[in-house]
Amino acid sequence: DTVQRTGQAAVCERTGQWGSTTAGAAGDRFASRFSYLLASLSSEVEDAGYNLRGSADVYDEVDQNSAQRLGGIDLGVTW
Repeated sequence: DTVQRTGQAAVCERTGQWGSTTAGAAGDRFASRFSYLLASLSSEVEDAGYNLRGSADVYDEVDQNSAQRLGGIDLGVTW
């Protein structure tokens, strides 16, 4: 969420007031590239979070299944 909010924040505001059209144009290009970068990173972070959550859920299911299957066997391990 924080990465996404950061990506949506305005970058290089009011470039038209920078005095020089060259400086303003450079600021606009930088803002576009930087915003694109942050939006891409935000998407990757979100995807990674979903993947990690899915992996954690699967590990939890495997642990629960193993505990049920091995319930009658004393392995000296607490599940």
